[in-house]
Amino acid sequence: MNMKDRRTILHRLVRIQRLVEEGAAWALRHNRWETAATGRWSGSQRLLHVVLTLEHCADHFEQSPANSAARAPIIGPMQWLRRSSVFTLMRLPKAARVPDALWPSSSVPIQSDDVTRRAKAAVLRLATLAEDRWNLPRDVLWAEHRDLGPLSFEEWVQFLFVTAIHHDDRLHRGR
Repeated sequence: MNMKDRRTILHRLVRIQRLVEEGAAWALRHNRWETAATGRWSGSQRLLHVVLTLEHCADHFEQSPANSAARAPIIGPMQWLRRSSVFTLMRLPKAARVPDALWPSSSVPIQSDDVTRRAKAAVLRLATLAEDRWNLPRDVLWAEHRDLGPLSFEEWVQFLFVTAIHHDDRLHRGR
Protein backbone atom coordinates (compact mmCIF):
# COMPACT_ATOMS: atom_id res chain seq x y z
CA MET A 1 0.00 0.00 0.00
CA ASN A 2 1.20 3.46 -0.75
CA MET A 3 1.13 6.38 1.68
CA LYS A 4 -2.16 7.74 0.32
CA ASP A 5 -3.88 4.37 0.87
CA ARG A 6 -2.53 4.24 4.42
CA ARG A 7 -3.76 7.76 5.19
CA THR A 8 -7.18 6.94 3.75
CA ILE A 9 -7.52 3.84 5.93
CA LEU A 10 -6.45 5.65 9.11
CA HIS A 11 -8.64 8.67 8.29
CA ARG A 12 -11.68 6.44 7.84
CA LEU A 13 -11.01 4.59 11.10
CA VAL A 14 -10.69 7.88 13.01
CA ARG A 15 -13.84 9.20 11.32
CA ILE A 16 -15.78 6.08 12.38
CA GLN A 17 -14.75 6.68 15.98
CA ARG A 18 -15.80 10.34 15.75
CA LEU A 19 -19.15 9.42 14.21
CA VAL A 20 -19.87 7.12 17.15
CA GLU A 21 -18.79 9.74 19.72
CA GLU A 22 -20.72 12.57 18.04
CA GLY A 23 -23.74 10.32 17.48
CA ALA A 24 -23.84 9.36 21.16
CA ALA A 25 -23.67 13.01 22.26
CA TRP A 26 -26.35 14.01 19.74
CA ALA A 27 -28.69 11.13 20.71
CA LEU A 28 -28.40 12.03 24.41
CA ARG A 29 -29.04 15.75 23.74
CA HIS A 30 -32.06 15.04 21.53
CA ASN A 31 -33.63 12.31 23.68
CA ARG A 32 -32.97 9.60 21.09
CA TRP A 33 -30.60 7.44 23.12
CA GLU A 34 -33.27 5.06 24.41
CA THR A 35 -36.24 6.03 22.24
CA ALA A 36 -36.96 5.10 18.65
CA ALA A 37 -39.80 5.13 16.17
CA THR A 38 -41.86 1.95 16.16
CA GLY A 39 -39.94 -0.86 14.53
CA ARG A 40 -36.68 1.15 14.42
CA TRP A 41 -33.49 1.02 16.46
CA SER A 42 -32.87 3.58 19.20
CA GLY A 43 -29.74 5.72 19.07
CA SER A 44 -27.98 3.41 21.51
CA GLN A 45 -28.88 0.33 19.44
CA ARG A 46 -27.66 1.95 16.19
CA LEU A 47 -24.33 2.93 17.67
CA LEU A 48 -23.91 -0.40 19.44
CA HIS A 49 -24.48 -2.14 16.10
CA VAL A 50 -21.61 -0.11 14.61
CA VAL A 51 -19.41 -1.03 17.59
CA LEU A 52 -20.35 -4.73 17.39
CA THR A 53 -19.44 -4.69 13.68
CA LEU A 54 -16.06 -3.06 14.43
CA GLU A 55 -15.33 -5.56 17.21
CA HIS A 56 -16.40 -8.52 15.06
CA CYS A 57 -14.07 -7.47 12.23
CA ALA A 58 -11.16 -6.81 14.60
CA ASP A 59 -11.66 -10.24 16.22
CA HIS A 60 -11.79 -11.94 12.85
CA PHE A 61 -8.74 -10.15 11.46
CA GLU A 62 -6.68 -10.85 14.57
CA GLN A 63 -7.48 -14.56 14.38
CA SER A 64 -7.00 -15.12 10.66
CA PRO A 65 -4.07 -13.80 8.67
CA ALA A 66 -4.60 -12.42 5.19
CA ASN A 67 -4.74 -14.93 2.38
CA SER A 68 -1.30 -15.31 0.89
CA ALA A 69 -2.46 -15.15 -2.70
CA ALA A 70 -4.96 -12.67 -4.05
CA ARG A 71 -7.67 -14.17 -6.17
CA ALA A 72 -10.13 -12.46 -8.43
CA PRO A 73 -13.56 -12.62 -6.82
CA ILE A 74 -16.34 -14.27 -8.75
CA ILE A 75 -19.07 -11.69 -8.76
CA GLY A 76 -22.66 -12.26 -9.80
CA PRO A 77 -24.99 -9.43 -10.85
CA MET A 78 -26.48 -8.85 -7.37
CA GLN A 79 -23.05 -8.90 -5.72
CA TRP A 80 -21.79 -6.45 -8.34
CA LEU A 81 -24.70 -4.09 -7.55
CA ARG A 82 -24.04 -4.35 -3.80
CA ARG A 83 -20.30 -3.76 -4.25
CA SER A 84 -21.01 -0.75 -6.50
CA SER A 85 -23.34 0.65 -3.87
CA VAL A 86 -20.70 0.43 -1.11
CA PHE A 87 -17.49 1.15 -3.02
CA THR A 88 -18.75 3.70 -5.58
CA LEU A 89 -21.83 5.34 -4.10
CA MET A 90 -20.69 5.00 -0.44
CA ARG A 91 -24.13 3.65 0.55
CA LEU A 92 -25.25 0.38 2.10
CA PRO A 93 -27.37 -1.76 -0.22
CA LYS A 94 -31.10 -1.70 0.46
CA ALA A 95 -31.57 -5.32 1.51
CA ALA A 96 -28.36 -5.73 3.50
CA ARG A 97 -28.55 -8.72 5.83
CA VAL A 98 -27.27 -8.24 9.37
CA PRO A 99 -25.74 -11.34 11.02
CA ASP A 100 -27.45 -12.31 14.29
CA ALA A 101 -24.28 -11.63 16.30
CA LEU A 102 -24.37 -7.97 15.23
CA TRP A 103 -27.95 -7.24 16.28
CA PRO A 104 -27.99 -5.07 19.39
CA SER A 105 -30.12 -6.28 22.28
CA SER A 106 -33.17 -4.17 23.02
CA SER A 107 -33.47 -5.39 26.59
CA VAL A 108 -30.03 -4.47 27.95
CA PRO A 109 -29.53 -0.76 28.79
CA ILE A 110 -26.44 0.67 27.11
CA GLN A 111 -24.39 3.55 28.48
CA SER A 112 -23.02 6.12 26.02
CA ASP A 113 -19.58 6.03 27.70
CA ASP A 114 -19.42 2.27 27.19
CA VAL A 115 -20.30 2.57 23.49
CA THR A 116 -17.72 5.29 22.83
CA ARG A 117 -15.03 3.44 24.82
CA ARG A 118 -15.65 0.22 22.91
CA ALA A 119 -15.61 2.07 19.58
CA LYS A 120 -12.27 3.66 20.43
CA ALA A 121 -10.79 0.29 21.46
CA ALA A 122 -12.02 -1.46 18.29
CA VAL A 123 -10.72 1.34 16.05
CA LEU A 124 -7.34 1.15 17.79
CA ARG A 125 -7.23 -2.63 17.22
CA LEU A 126 -8.06 -2.17 13.52
CA ALA A 127 -5.47 0.62 13.14
CA THR A 128 -2.84 -1.64 14.73
CA LEU A 129 -3.78 -4.45 12.35
CA ALA A 130 -3.49 -2.04 9.43
CA GLU A 131 -0.02 -0.92 10.52
CA ASP A 132 1.09 -4.54 10.81
CA ARG A 133 0.06 -5.18 7.23
CA TRP A 134 1.16 -2.04 5.32
CA ASN A 135 3.65 -4.03 3.27
CA LEU A 136 1.12 -6.52 1.95
CA PRO A 137 -0.02 -6.02 -1.64
CA ARG A 138 -3.14 -3.89 -1.91
CA ASP A 139 -5.22 -6.68 -3.48
CA VAL A 140 -4.61 -9.36 -0.84
CA LEU A 141 -8.06 -10.56 0.19
CA TRP A 142 -8.91 -10.82 3.86
CA ALA A 143 -12.27 -12.37 4.32
CA GLU A 144 -15.53 -13.07 2.60
CA HIS A 145 -18.41 -10.71 3.28
CA ARG A 146 -21.77 -12.43 3.10
CA ASP A 147 -23.21 -9.88 0.61
CA LEU A 148 -20.12 -8.32 -0.98
CA GLY A 149 -17.88 -11.34 -1.52
CA PRO A 150 -14.14 -11.43 -0.80
CA LEU A 151 -12.75 -8.07 0.38
CA SER A 152 -9.29 -6.63 0.94
CA PHE A 153 -8.49 -4.94 4.26
CA GLU A 154 -8.91 -1.54 2.59
CA GLU A 155 -12.35 -2.56 1.29
CA TRP A 156 -13.34 -3.84 4.76
CA VAL A 157 -12.42 -0.47 6.27
CA GLN A 158 -14.46 1.31 3.59
CA PHE A 159 -17.40 -1.01 4.34
CA LEU A 160 -17.12 -0.17 8.07
CA PHE A 161 -16.94 3.53 7.22
CA VAL A 162 -20.06 3.34 5.02
CA THR A 163 -21.85 1.40 7.79
CA ALA A 164 -21.01 4.12 10.34
CA ILE A 165 -22.18 6.88 7.95
CA HIS A 166 -25.40 4.99 7.26
CA HIS A 167 -26.30 4.64 10.93
CA ASP A 168 -25.25 8.21 11.75
CA ASP A 169 -27.56 9.43 8.98
CA ARG A 170 -30.44 7.26 10.21
CA LEU A 171 -29.88 8.43 13.79
CA HIS A 172 -30.22 12.10 12.81
CA ARG A 173 -33.20 11.48 10.54
CA GLY A 174 -34.99 9.33 13.11
CA ARG A 175 -35.38 6.44 10.65
